[in-house]
Amino acid sequence: MANLTIDTSSRRQTAVWGYTATGYPYALAPQNGDSFAPFQLFWASNGLLSQRSGDPLPFDAVGQLPFSWQPLPSGDYVLGFQASNRAGQMGEDTADLLVDNDEQLHDTIAYLDPYVGYQFNYPADWYRPTYRDTLLYTTNLSGTTRLQVTLYPNLVSTSPADLKRQALTLFGGVTVLYEDELVITNYGALRTAYGYTGSDGERTGILLTFVRGNVGFVIDVDGPTAEEAATLALVEQLASSWQFRPVSAEGLFPGHWGQVTQLGSFSLPRPADFRYETVSGDWQRLTAAQDARIFAAFRTEPLGTRPLNDTVAHWAQLASQGVANYAPGRLGRYALANQLWLRQDFSYRDGNNQEVWGMVLATEQNGQQVVAWMEAPAAVYGEVFGRVFEPLLSAAVHN
Repeated sequence: MANLTIDTSSRRQTAVWGYTATGYPYALAPQNGDSFAPFQLFWASNGLLSQRSGDPLPFDAVGQLPFSWQPLPSGDYVLGFQASNRAGQMGEDTADLLVDNDEQLHDTIAYLDPYVGYQFNYPADWYRPTYRDTLLYTTNLSGTTRLQVTLYPNLVSTSPADLKRQALTLFGGVTVLYEDELVITNYGALRTAYGYTGSDGERTGILLTFVRGNVGFVIDVDGPTAEEAATLALVEQLASSWQFRPVSAEGLFPGHWGQVTQLGSFSLPRPADFRYETVSGDWQRLTAAQDARIFAAFRTEPLGTRPLNDTVAHWAQLASQGVANYAPGRLGRYALANQLWLRQDFSYRDGNNQEVWGMVLATEQNGQQVVAWMEAPAAVYGEVFGRVFEPLLSAAVHN
């Protein structure tokens, strides 16, 4: 038995893994003429899962398995997860799915943002959109035309025209060709065409700007002037297919999230291996029982006390006091579960000269500012971030 790993961004096979009799993986190097037969899985009415080998697929001369992305045929499917531990205990969960692709668009793919919930169609022969820092980015396969989506949270009175002016100022050295108004999913929007001369020649870009609630959206498509017709068609496709889908924080707290703790004006699930404590300055803190350097603290402040960036700067400055080798990271936006936070990362050395990573975040929710301060040793920060910090941040704004 073997597994394939595929990079969904480059759309290329990256590795083939085999397994020893004891279950240990090892890398395989397929040769020209070798084949891979994927399993077809079948879910019987009695709940048993069976499998059979599908048609063999040959590897090419360089060990790659040519493939293409195809939609599922319409029909009834089951999506399931199964997990087992070393003691042999097994758990599983399934959900029935009805797939209707009879009228699907063969030349486009839908991107659904898992953090904010916006969705749009993009060309099927483009790379899959991915986040670069705080913006969503993708290009065509040749890299000549690019699409990026930038979000501006916590706006007060900004208009689509203000967003346009801000974006063009950041671009610099572009000429506005025309602009008009349109509607994107029931929100008034501004479409602005611009041109400039890049290192690769004349280029044309289209900006779509609109505001939803207190979040500004800037959608930028930029391509060679010689391909202007394709750029215009892509913008039309983006505008007509754009929609917002609900994003929920439900289901993020399995297993070890056994308690609910009231933190000020909101409640949070608390991991069984964390204790609750109140600290000075109206902070409510959850601290890991096995290591007090791992904690997540929350507080609220009335709206209008100060801007979000000042709130983050204030508490990040306090985090720098009394520690060695404090180093602030980049200030940026962070999207999670349909909520945008302003986030300041930092690092320092503790009394044992071990590196600690942390972050201060702030957002606006239910008429107040919610502020979070989280730290963990660098060696375990990534694991703690996904297991504890992200679920807590999501729950803090979904009470």
